[in-house]
This record gives sequence, structure tokens and C-alpha cells, in this order.
Amino acid sequence: MMQMEARLAGATTGPALQVAGRHFPQLDGLRALAVMCVLITHYWLQSGHLGHLGVRLFFVLSGFLITGILLEQRPAAGPAPLGPLLRSFYARRILRLFPTYYLMLAIAIALNVEGVRETAEYHVTFLSNLWYARQPDWEPWTTVHLWTLSVEEQFYVVWPLVMLLVPRRWLLAMLAATIAGGVAFRFACGLIWPDMPPQDVLMPAMMDALALGGLVAALLHRQAGDIAARERLLQILAGASLLCLALVGATVLIDLPYAVMDFACTVPMAFLVLAARHGIPGRVGRALEYRAVRYLGRISYGLYIWHLLAWVLVIAAMPARNWDQPGPVTFMVVSVVAIALGAASWHWVEQPFNGLKRLFPYARRPQPERSAL
Repeated sequence: MMQMEARLAGATTGPALQVAGRHFPQLDGLRALAVMCVLITHYWLQSGHLGHLGVRLFFVLSGFLITGILLEQRPAAGPAPLGPLLRSFYARRILRLFPTYYLMLAIAIALNVEGVRETAEYHVTFLSNLWYARQPDWEPWTTVHLWTLSVEEQFYVVWPLVMLLVPRRWLLAMLAATIAGGVAFRFACGLIWPDMPPQDVLMPAMMDALALGGLVAALLHRQAGDIAARERLLQILAGASLLCLALVGATVLIDLPYAVMDFACTVPMAFLVLAARHGIPGRVGRALEYRAVRYLGRISYGLYIWHLLAWVLVIAAMPARNWDQPGPVTFMVVSVVAIALGAASWHWVEQPFNGLKRLFPYARRPQPERSAL
């Protein structure tokens, strides 16, 4: 029906944007921006890269938030209480992600949506990215977005242990090495499997974005209570972002490896995340805090999960129309259906299960000056 590329496909999810009773509305706004990039790409401009950039922004956000949560739960001295902490972490992640994910899969299987039953074992076990790593034609298109959820779940398996067990003095070096390793892995994939998906869908290939968000969170955590240090970090990231954007612009003159260029596009996203956490002033900040934008950010997980099934339903409901063709009208109509499904998912599925998180509280409470993470 349509040929999807990894650089266009999907979005992902991450932890809640509220920690220790504090909420950062502009981070909701960034989520809304990311998910709309995905919808525009899938429903309309499939030859563009907006969807891929939206995915990368989601991964930076996820790395930033998850790392911040884990570091806040880690004692300043002595070993971390792994058992209780991991139980709470995984229980809360399961309550947040599994109900909507498996409900969508169950409905897609029951309706016999194209390609879902044939590949269900990959999606049920969060191995969708392994399936699509071997599919140069990106079929079935109906589940192409689920590779990002697989990356997230695989990330959740390893990252808590890394964040809790690596000695603090090695933490920043480890994060920097992980970023470099992610770029190197993508570069190697491009050499071994040119024009194939592994460089965009395997979990190690996305660790540059996830660990970049984690590095920003770790630096922010280290500078807790030092406002001047936080401002310096923001200024350093702003300067690095300008250099990276100049590097991307230079690709009209020099040929850079895809992995390097893509990481250069990701650095400004880390700056945006940190700036939004502090509060971006002016019109940009007000736009991110606009009520409708924040609402889209809150429902972005459900919106993402349901958005391709929404397209399937529109095609099935109005077969006389050519709804399988991307375009501005398709984007407007299918987006309305997808947003409605995302809103229903948020209010009737996600919020009730989120309420059960109170049964699995974290044992450690962040110090007041560190509560922002």
C-alpha cells in the first residue's frame, strides 16, 4: 500500500513529564510537536524527514526523563536498593505502556488488519524492530511504527541497571562513550547493510539519542541547586547546537556519513529539552504551553499507538474514497480520527491504569532542589 522508511516511521513514548510533584508544561508541548511531525509524515509528506526528527526528539526526551528519575532514586553514597527500586520502576512502566499497546494489538488482530496476525509474535514480545530490520520494503505498513516501542522497552531493560550500578565518577564518561558507540554502530550498519533499516531501528542505533538525553539529565542532576551552572550548561548546549546546525548545512558542500549528520541534528533537540525544562520565554514558550498543544502532548502516547489503525479504519469506513493516498485532506481527516482515539485511550485506558502507580511508589524522594527531574 505504501512504502515506509525508517526515517519516516513512528514515534515513541516515555515517562510522565512530572516528577516529585512538579510538572513542566513545555515538555508536553515538545511531545505534541514530535507526534505531529510523525502524523504529517505518515499521512501527508512521506518523502520528508519530519517523522524521523520527531522520533529522535521522543528518544532524547525519554533518555532525559528516565535517566533523571533513576538518578533521583539512587542514594548519594552506598549501593542502590536494586530490588525495591526495580520493582517500582518496571511496575510503573508496565502500567503506563502495556494496557494501551496490547489493547491496540488485540483489536488489530481481531479485525484481521493487514499483516498484523502474520507478524504478531514480534509485536507481542516487543521485537518489532528486529522484524523491520530485515524488511527493506517496510511491510506490513500497519505496524511499522511499533519498532520505536520495541526500542523503548529494550532500553528499559538495560538502562536502570546501568544508571544504578555504574560508579558515579564514571557516569558522565560512560554516557559520552554510549553516545559515541551509538553513532559508530549506525555507521557500521550503514557499511554492512547499505540502504537497509538496521541503522535506524535496532536499539543500539538509537542509543546516541537516548544517551544524549541521559547525559543532559546527569549534568543537570550534578548541578542541582547551582543556578549559574545550569545556565552555563544551557549556553554550552546552545553553542553546540549552532555548530551542529552549521555542520548539517555544510552537507551541501561536503559528504558526511548519515550517522554523523543525524546525530548533529539531534544535539539541538537536547538543547530544546533542557530549555523547555527551564521554561522557554517569549512566543515559542507560550506556543508550547498553549492548552490544546499541551493536551496533544499528554495524549501523545495513545495518539501514536492508534494513529495507523485510525488510517485503516478510515479506509475501511469509506472505501469509495481514495483515503490510502497521502495528502493534505488525508492528513486532516485521519488526524481527527487519530486524535479522537488517542483522547479516548487517555481518558478511558491510560489514566485509570496510571492511577494504579500509587501502589508502586518509589522509596526515595528527591531532595527539594533536585525535584525538577
